[in-house]
Amino acid sequence: MRWAVISSALLAVHVHCLSGNLVGYVRDPNWYARKSTSDPYGVGYYEYAVNANATQPLLANGAAATDVFGRFQISNLPAGTYNVISWDVWWRSAVVFAVPVPASGSSATVDLRLHAAMWGYPAFWDDTGYHEFGQTFVATGPVSMIYLRCPSFDGAPTYTLTVHENGPDGPQIGVTRTFGTGDQRPLYGYGQMPTIAGRTYYLRVRAPTSGKAGVIMQMDPHPNGSDPMPGGCLWLGSPSNVRPFPDRDLGVIIMCDDDGLLTDMFVRPNGAAITEAINVGQTFLARGVNLIAGAFWLADPAAPTYEVKVRSGGPDGEI
Repeated sequence: MRWAVISSALLAVHVHCLSGNLVGYVRDPNWYARKSTSDPYGVGYYEYAVNANATQPLLANGAAATDVFGRFQISNLPAGTYNVISWDVWWRSAVVFAVPVPASGSSATVDLRLHAAMWGYPAFWDDTGYHEFGQTFVATGPVSMIYLRCPSFDGAPTYTLTVHENGPDGPQIGVTRTFGTGDQRPLYGYGQMPTIAGRTYYLRVRAPTSGKAGVIMQMDPHPNGSDPMPGGCLWLGSPSNVRPFPDRDLGVIIMCDDDGLLTDMFVRPNGAAITEAINVGQTFLARGVNLIAGAFWLADPAAPTYEVKVRSGGPDGEI
């Protein structure tokens, strides 16, 4: 019995010595806030899940959540190399490959950059209704999703969202989206919103000119003076008289694809189940040389185990 106790103690020490910590930040280069003057630019106020997937067999995988400043730590990982991926229900993942974790201590700081997102954090409701809300912004690539918050109230309007070049008077580009109240996430497939990196655009959200005006979440400047949407500002008014508010922004998140990743999200109408086959597939045109990740929403009450394969050319192609 004494030998068993000593062996267990030695084993515990051995495992402890061969495990390290993976540490880092989830950052956004479009976000200019800093918690303090000693922090680097680009540390955003996010709460993300972060996964560490081992690149070698027999190594354990790990997961953690960031704090509100984007900082994370995955502890007690066996020494080796890991692919580190940020994850959230709605926003595109960021990936850093082959991060070495030492046998003891911590890894070098991992920098997970959300290159595809422009973030704004809603702050307040303006009780005054308007028939047009706008936000000028500098694109970082084709827009893939826009997120807005529109509260429900009596006589709530149906909103129309369009994007225009340069400003309120510019020509429309891309497709039109319409939606009601609540949290709204208009999605844009490949080619549906072809904004170009570095150019200025105007996001226009209109309520009907007849009937009750709309209300949408808005933002004041952040307490540290940083600008949540650099290069743009809020616009309010009517379609014939909309004016800028340079010190404020619309409560909006604009996701732009600037990294060559393909991001689409389409929901089957009315949530109807697919019952005619046990295989479901999606053809797509690759826009790079690597497939980094695939994310699926599977509302299947039977909760079976799914198998995912990628085939070249179509359903009958090589795996």
